[in-house]
Parts: sequence; structure tokens; C-alpha cells
Amino acid sequence: MALVRRLLRLCQADLHHLLDHLEQPQILLKQAIREMEAELERTEQAVRRLQQEQDAAAARSLELKQLLQQLDSELDACLATGDEALARSLVRRQLESRRLMASLQQGSRQREALLCERQQLLNRQRHQLEGVRQKADLLLGAGSSPLEPSPCNISIGNDEVELALLQAKQQREQQLGGEPHG
Repeated sequence: MALVRRLLRLCQADLHHLLDHLEQPQILLKQAIREMEAELERTEQAVRRLQQEQDAAAARSLELKQLLQQLDSELDACLATGDEALARSLVRRQLESRRLMASLQQGSRQREALLCERQQLLNRQRHQLEGVRQKADLLLGAGSSPLEPSPCNISIGNDEVELALLQAKQQREQQLGGEPHG
């Protein structure tokens, strides 16, 4: 029984080794990076499109404000002359313009929230891609010796920074005679 189990493990190990060579991890890693770059580009395009829509809405809103000012002055002139038929027409245009302005503002708020969300996603994707690129450079040996990694390929996590900061504070307190500073 033990012999069969050992032979089975040996066959599995050989199959895994064979699959590892067939899959060519370097090629798969490079393909994963290309896919991440493509996704990043799609997100960047979505952010640019939303920003263009936001800019167009802001320009339209400015036009409506100017139109409302013009309609106000025209309405004042109509009321001064007593032309109520023309005044009604101007009031109708004012109401339509105000409703359109409110609709533009609501859409602008929604686009702004979506834009903020997409920019956060974009930043996360950039950070993830950079991390994967750094790890790929380390794994693929991008021109440097594995024994001498270049400083730009070393990624430091937030936990490591916090731990080093706490250690530095402790050392400083010990050097200053145990008086806590900070």
C-alpha cells in the first residue's frame, strides 16, 4: 500500500512538473500583465469620457445661467410695458430652463460620484499593476542578479513601515533616558 502511494505521488509530481514546463510561467505572467494593462486602459478611457461629459454639462449649465439672466431682463421689460402674452412666453422658457438646469445638476452630481469611484478604481489598478510588475521583474530577473536586487524592485508594505516606526520610537525613547516623546 505504501509503495503504491509513493508511486502515485511520484507520478503526480512528474505530471505537475510537466504541466509547469508546458504552461511556461514567464509567458503566463507577461500575459497577465498585458491583461491588467488593458483593463487599466479601459478604466482610464471611462474616466476620460466621464470627465468630458462633466465638462460638457458644466458648459451647458453656464449657458443656461446666462439664458436665465437674459430672460429675467426681458421679463422685466415685458412687465414694465404690460405685455402679458410675451411675459407668459418668457416665464414658460424660464421654467423650462430652470428644470433643465436642475436636471443637469442632478446628472452632474451622479457623474461626479461615479467619476470619483472610477478614479479610485484607477488608482487601485495602477498600484496593483505596479506591484505585479515589480514582482515579475524579481521573478524574471529583469537584467539584475537575483542575489543583488535593485532598490526600485523592492516593495515595502504599510505594516513594515508601521513596525519600523514603532521600533525607531522605542530606540529614541531608550536613548533619551526613557522619556516618551511624541
